[in-house]
Amino acid sequence: EDPWQTVSASAIAYDTGWNVPHALEEEEIQQVIGRFVEAAKRAERAGFDFIELHAAHGYLIFQFLSPLSNQRTDRWGGSLENRMRFAVEIARAVKKAVPNLTLGARLSVKEWVDGG
Repeated sequence: EDPWQTVSASAIAYDTGWNVPHALEEEEIQQVIGRFVEAAKRAERAGFDFIELHAAHGYLIFQFLSPLSNQRTDRWGGSLENRMRFAVEIARAVKKAVPNLTLGARLSVKEWVDGG
């Protein structure tokens, strides 16, 4: 098994010739949310006052937001509300864990691809 397996909202390759990522399962999604919390705690211990969730430029949070890369049929996909759930749950969990840190988010508002 590849120790550097790429993951995404859905098992959809970025383009022809690219590897197909592993679609995260519910338990794995919860683990990723927990890892964001752990990272935020490390940032706070390191003395940071502000952290930013990177939900742009094709990164994992963005992949859940995009109707192109998120073809899920569960509570994490479909409607905009469902596609936003991953980002919202990360933000809520991080803010609960480190309430004194200012939390921001970087979002892509345009995918520059039809249907995005």
